[in-house]
Amino acid sequence: MVKQRMVIVEGVRTAIGSFGGGLKDAPADMLLAICFQEVIKRTGIDPAVIDEVIAGNICQPSDSVNIARVSALRAGVPSHVPAITVGCNCFSGAEAILQAYRAYKAGDCEIVLVGGTENMSRVPYLLKQARFGQKLQHHVVTDGLWEGLVDPTINQIMGRTAENVARKWNISRRDQDDFAVASHKKAKYAKTEGKFKSQIVSVVIKKTMSVGDNISGGESIFAEDECINPDPDDQKWVQRVYSLPAMFLNEHVSEPKNPKPVFKDGKVVLHDSYANEGTVTSGNSCPMSDGAAALLLMSEEKAKEFNLEPMAYVLSYSRIGCDQEYMGEGPIYAVPKVLEKAGLKVGDIDLFELNEAFAAQAIVCQRQLGIPDEKLNIWGGAIALGHPVGATGAILTIKAMHMLEEAQKRYALITMCVGGGQGGCLIIERGSRNKKENKTKAINKIAVIGGGAMGCGIALLVSQHGRQVVIKEVIPEFAEKSLKTVHDKLNAAVARGKLMSDRANTAKGLVTATADISEIRDVDLVIEAVFENLEVKKKVFAELDRVVRPDAIFATNTSSLSITEIASATTRPERFIGMHFFNPPITMPLVELISSNMTSRETLAAADDFAKNSLGKVTIHVKECPAFLINRLLMPYLNEAAYLLTETTLTVEEIDAYARQFSWPMGPFVLLDYLGIDIAAEVAEICRRGYGKRAKPAPLMRRLVELGRFGDKSGAGFYIKDKTKGLEPLSAILGREYPNRMPLNVAEGFHRMMLGMVNEAFLCLEENISSPEEVDIGCLYGIGFPMALEGPLHWAEKEGLANILGDLKRFEQECGERFKPSRLLERYVAENKNIFKKKETDEREEW
Repeated sequence: MVKQRMVIVEGVRTAIGSFGGGLKDAPADMLLAICFQEVIKRTGIDPAVIDEVIAGNICQPSDSVNIARVSALRAGVPSHVPAITVGCNCFSGAEAILQAYRAYKAGDCEIVLVGGTENMSRVPYLLKQARFGQKLQHHVVTDGLWEGLVDPTINQIMGRTAENVARKWNISRRDQDDFAVASHKKAKYAKTEGKFKSQIVSVVIKKTMSVGDNISGGESIFAEDECINPDPDDQKWVQRVYSLPAMFLNEHVSEPKNPKPVFKDGKVVLHDSYANEGTVTSGNSCPMSDGAAALLLMSEEKAKEFNLEPMAYVLSYSRIGCDQEYMGEGPIYAVPKVLEKAGLKVGDIDLFELNEAFAAQAIVCQRQLGIPDEKLNIWGGAIALGHPVGATGAILTIKAMHMLEEAQKRYALITMCVGGGQGGCLIIERGSRNKKENKTKAINKIAVIGGGAMGCGIALLVSQHGRQVVIKEVIPEFAEKSLKTVHDKLNAAVARGKLMSDRANTAKGLVTATADISEIRDVDLVIEAVFENLEVKKKVFAELDRVVRPDAIFATNTSSLSITEIASATTRPERFIGMHFFNPPITMPLVELISSNMTSRETLAAADDFAKNSLGKVTIHVKECPAFLINRLLMPYLNEAAYLLTETTLTVEEIDAYARQFSWPMGPFVLLDYLGIDIAAEVAEICRRGYGKRAKPAPLMRRLVELGRFGDKSGAGFYIKDKTKGLEPLSAILGREYPNRMPLNVAEGFHRMMLGMVNEAFLCLEENISSPEEVDIGCLYGIGFPMALEGPLHWAEKEGLANILGDLKRFEQECGERFKPSRLLERYVAENKNIFKKKETDEREEW
């Protein structure tokens, strides 16, 4: 019986991190586990049906030997499923696919989870003689990564073999540099057009720190390829590529980098050695990098059984050896072999993914195989994207699947040279899964209305992520001032070592400022960040609506005003959305997306895609309501803090100190002074108008506003910053105006603050404003809710919902309607129901 074809039903990858970049702290096994989890999630299969796990990896960490097994178990694959790690240098990720295909053809399996992973940033230095003691003389600490890149049979580093190939085939330095620049241009285009977004699974890196019982920390999201130059058309960068020194013909390139000082002619002389010839540079070679990828392969029969549409069919493969000194030639010999097995010719292949280990070898392989430019690495190659060695084969296969689906072509060929003198190749055929229509609007040019702190912050963020942005101000002087503010912030980031100077210069080139509204008529997205006044915002958008092209999306950065009301000033309410950035936008990871009843799904999808995939933000979706979600949840917490000052003898210092012990980044009164008490009082009033008596603002906030104490911006609020003003201490005001305050334990007082937030969260769930997951995510990323507590709803569940309800009822009796419990909370307690699904213990038999 002829076996059915093996299909690939899904494939994902992490974004690729630069060497020492965003993924440097993420172990390779965990990167692979994240990809495994995402593939299982997207396909919806029970991991218990997987027959085997196979993954490629080269620099296997000592704490996760057989990394395929470690990653599979981390991803929730049951322990009875075997796993094996394969190591075939650059081809390892593709080798995992080949091994799965061969096992299927042999009748050993039907469903295989495969992948590859590498974190080159985490490869350690080695002290090889340390185990049994080092006596006398110097000993060398070996760079494990450098050693791994050297072929031990010929003692040549990979870059030297590329020089050998360039010399043999007369590949000029200019050809190599031009090829490298073209790779960056193609990759930049693909990234800008969102070609990679459906392939990439975000990596969340959470860092916490304990000081005594106090746990603090935060999370970062890694979701964008890091090695691609954001502006490959920048002639300064191009010239820098052309002028980089060659290094691999230096005979001393692998010697220890520690030149011994020599005293000569009264001077201390430090001498280092570089080659003065050669053509292979860091600019026309692939960068060392970090990343992982995973794919799910199965028989056609199983795909039908699970109702999964094939993305691709595995058609044929080949591997072949070649001279180690010219290892870059490997594809020249592997490609004819695989084409012969498949009964195809070069002309039959629609798309080629030729790994760009070095421009020299990629050019030779393209020329010798006769691959047309328009078919080669059309979304860029490893010179731009990076080459996380053990993962690259899998990454290229995923990229090829998506290119076939995008272009509706038939065949793709994935090939690469392999360290040690080999070539590997794989041919896939497009599956039956049709390309999903992408209704998401591409957003490439943005206008920010208003050049204040928030507007400049959003412009800074957008420009650093490679998008063109125009700041619109009312007069030219204000426009010039806002542009200077953005440039100053970029310069400061360079001075602090937070940003490379070339990236800063690229960002500066992407930002302009104007007072002429006609200069923003062609933008894709308008983000308004003017004064928080409804009539002002409506006037601004009415004018924009007359000028900006009709298919552009309008977004307001309001933190609490009605989206529907503001949108009513335009003729495009279906293309109007709230995009609430948090201050400062460059560092705060959250964007709250607020839809009105008129906001279209396409507009929400486009705004979400832009915030998440272009700006690297965490997004939450919120149904419009007074104060939206995050401010609505924050206000009961802050409001109760102010009530504590007028109802109890607790002080601002005591409450702030206890909040910090609870792992909040700052106390409620420091936060109120920072935000502005006048703004907080206005949001509190919006909540009162929207939610009635239970949201009645604490009188102290309005009183401080009456006294001109707005917080940090006025020099005094709950705290007095400007001591020269001779202002009355807050304690004196409280003693005079609220003389009947009662003693209260600070823990009890803080518990009241937390209960207010939790009860409001349940009320939001009652009204379908957002989901439990997004409530907690929003609080973690938007207001600094302690990471260790995982969000207000997780905290409430750990405290016990029955206990929370009991405390709310007690405080309702003591303090009034603001503690009236949510009906949903009462129902959860009555039905003994959990907010979040509890993890069930895996009771499957272990094989």
